[in-house]
Amino acid sequence: MTSSSWTRLSPGCTTGVGSLPFLDADEAVEFVAKSCPELPFWPQLPRRTAGEGVIGQGMGRLVQYLEPISRPYCWTVRPGAGPLFAAALDGGNSGLIPETAAGFFALERAIRSGRFPAARAVKAQLEGPATLAHCFYLDGGPVSRIPGWLGRLAGFLERQAAWQVRRLRDLGLLVVFVLDEPALSLVDGMSPAAPAVASALRRVLAAARREGAAVGIHCCATLPSAAFEDIDLDLLSFDAHLPIADDFYSLARGILARGGRLAFGLAPTGPSSMTVESMESRWLALASLLGDPAAVVSQSLVTATCGLGLSSTSDTDSSFTLAQRAGDSIRSYAAARSSAGLP
Repeated sequence: MTSSSWTRLSPGCTTGVGSLPFLDADEAVEFVAKSCPELPFWPQLPRRTAGEGVIGQGMGRLVQYLEPISRPYCWTVRPGAGPLFAAALDGGNSGLIPETAAGFFALERAIRSGRFPAARAVKAQLEGPATLAHCFYLDGGPVSRIPGWLGRLAGFLERQAAWQVRRLRDLGLLVVFVLDEPALSLVDGMSPAAPAVASALRRVLAAARREGAAVGIHCCATLPSAAFEDIDLDLLSFDAHLPIADDFYSLARGILARGGRLAFGLAPTGPSSMTVESMESRWLALASLLGDPAAVVSQSLVTATCGLGLSSTSDTDSSFTLAQRAGDSIRSYAAARSSAGLP
């Protein structure tokens, strides 16, 4: 993805990580239209059905082989279904389904009907291979401990990523495809597992890029960036209101140098004392550590943070309102630099 592809997006453009607390998919899409008109995302609705949680949802029709367990966010392969599930991962049908991803199809319909006239791109997301490997259980343990399963999941996710990008690309918009990977925080950059995880990430992101998408990672925890600097990301989405690890800056600078974007999660989930002024100050502090804020501003997006799917609709509305106002503030900063004749 060349830097020129990103010029369609305004500095401070607002988007979402993925989940929203609505039960009705069309209502969720209307919220996206109001909150993220320039870079809409398809809403994930975990309160609608158990299968709409991020782990089960991305499996499409393969969710029939799975069932949720008491461990938070985790699913297990149904007893006796291991061989069938493995075979389906290796060569089964890909794609999301309306029963567990109603928001995807609702957004698709809305864009086709002209509901997003200001959209310059559309964002897709999918849970990544490292997180799935930690959250899928087989015979009592996570498949991350079973040789070959990380690669098996990556192969399936390659097809899922390509399916999403093709569907959304046909709407005539730039597609921004993001892997949601909170479990990367569990991977020690120096551990023997890190190269295999990095390889799995590259496979999935490369499949999306081959279909013409810009590609990125969202991680809501500390990212061991030293292990993943060579993945060639177009976008890094992170919870910017939280403490930032020192090695994050090297990864972020590399993305900026390639003409990519950073999505600053400035608006926290739930009630908060954060204000637009404090969010702008936080962005400015981080941008100063990354380089010249006057340069970083044109490559900055703003998001509410993750976890909104289990929040209240009022808190969600507050988070996105804050994110929009922070984005407006960043745009004002960029405009002021431009009007003053500064680069």
